[in-house]
Amino acid sequence: PTVMAQASRHNEVSEMRADMAELRHLLNQATRPRVRTMLENQVVSLESKIAESDPPHPEKSTPPPAAGNPLASSTADLVDIASFTYDETDTTVTIRVMSEMEGVGTLPSGS
Repeated sequence: PTVMAQASRHNEVSEMRADMAELRHLLNQATRPRVRTMLENQVVSLESKIAESDPPHPEKSTPPPAAGNPLASSTADLVDIASFTYDETDTTVTIRVMSEMEGVGTLPSGS
């Protein structure tokens, strides 16, 4: 899925979670049996929609640094990128760094 599709799905799931919170709040206030049953049914329905739209994410683990890759070590300096462009297709993502950053685009000798 594209980044836009993921963002849209995330927004939709966020809205459903907000609806769920409000339904539960109303359920706690409801006193009439029929109203409580209707709210409970809506909660169950919304829970299943959320589960379908937002499957659980597996725990992400940090892969070990690649051997011989100087950028993979934990001593690499991190720099804020002030300006960049982003382009996405169904199969590729291209990021272009637009600011002057020392060493960007150069390879060590022997590479």
